[in-house]
Amino acid sequence: MTLKLSSITMATAFLCLSGGAALAAFPGKGIDTTPSLGVFRIYVEPQFAPYFNCILPGSNPFWNSGTQRLTSPVLFDATTKIQRSDPFPEGDPLDNAAPCGDGGIAPPDTPVGDGDMPLIPAGLESLTPEVHTDVYSLNLVGGPDRHCGLTPACSPSPVLISVRGGLGQGLPLCPGEVASNGGGDFPASSFFDIFVEVSFGSSPNPLVFYNKNINPLLVFNNNLAAFPPHVVYIHENSTAVPVYMRTAGTADGGCGAPGMVTWAANDLFGYMVLAGHGTEIPCTPGSGDCENFYNQVTNMPEMPLPPTELLRKSWGQLKTIYRR
Repeated sequence: MTLKLSSITMATAFLCLSGGAALAAFPGKGIDTTPSLGVFRIYVEPQFAPYFNCILPGSNPFWNSGTQRLTSPVLFDATTKIQRSDPFPEGDPLDNAAPCGDGGIAPPDTPVGDGDMPLIPAGLESLTPEVHTDVYSLNLVGGPDRHCGLTPACSPSPVLISVRGGLGQGLPLCPGEVASNGGGDFPASSFFDIFVEVSFGSSPNPLVFYNKNINPLLVFNNNLAAFPPHVVYIHENSTAVPVYMRTAGTADGGCGAPGMVTWAANDLFGYMVLAGHGTEIPCTPGSGDCENFYNQVTNMPEMPLPPTELLRKSWGQLKTIYRR
């Protein structure tokens, strides 16, 4: 998988600046706890469209039956935890396994090396000094009782939805790196390879899907001014990220047979075509932070579907035309 050549240019347009505060040097290893917001959009496979036509009918900001796009409301986590290592120069032995954390028992330090990072943005490995990181715990939630703003995408959604990630959530390592842009410390560039599990709908039959270890969601920002960062991380994959059903199941979306869907474990649910994660952004209704974040992310261009998916869609359209 190749990375987009415009990575730094695209990320620069969507920064949450630190308000002109003096920049600090990289601190020693530790763990940061920060409020954060998230939003994503998925192209949903036709197999699951009846469920969403049922559970999100009519005009709403979350489901577009024409394009088969599911866009989440803005989701919130008050205590996202990010572990970081001591700073070290590029090429140091710590590149292979730098302990990240504050030396505590819960959570314990997590060793993160370059070999744990499936995708690394082009040019970042030449920057020095660097800090290895991992998203230890991410639990973004939205639903009838969870909202951060006034506009539809920031108000309570009709469906419970969550996005979990990190070792602290019992899921795979979400490794990353922060590297100085040239001054020896901040400002710096940062990325994470994110693996998540998404739950949509209420028990007993929510849809639970995830991206596999070989397909991380790469998120990037090139203007960190401090830890924890006050920035918006934007997707940086060259193509959309496939997501798969965690276990076999059946659900009807709440309207019986018209919305009934059945799936097997690891069935393809769809492709994540848009994603953003903002750190050090509180969930304060009426502040405008939620609306600004949502607009920043959803105005980004989508990641294109993989060529195999585009070919399959085109063939399906040709068959429909031929039947006419």
